[in-house]
Amino acid sequence: MIIVSGHIDIQANKHDDAVQLVLWMAAETRLEDGCLHYHFYSDLANPNRFLVYEEWRDLAALQAHFQTDHMTTFNEQLPALLASQPVIMRHEVSTSEAL
Repeated sequence: MIIVSGHIDIQANKHDDAVQLVLWMAAETRLEDGCLHYHFYSDLANPNRFLVYEEWRDLAALQAHFQTDHMTTFNEQLPALLASQPVIMRHEVSTSEAL
């Protein structure tokens, strides 16, 4: 399994536009084959920071995601909303179990 996590800091005056964009992106992405979980969350200490959390079946599914039309649109629209460079990491997980 592949996990993607990180954060995106948004300009305060662009918050509402960013919310619309990430909600649309998440809805489109969750329809993709191999997408197990794809959400943006608001940081309770910083409302202009969106936390990113994704789970993918495998690397091929994640790489296919990068080629979708909605990812292209997202990457075109996001820069105008950013307060700083996003920090996004990919993690490869070999096992996972409930606590």
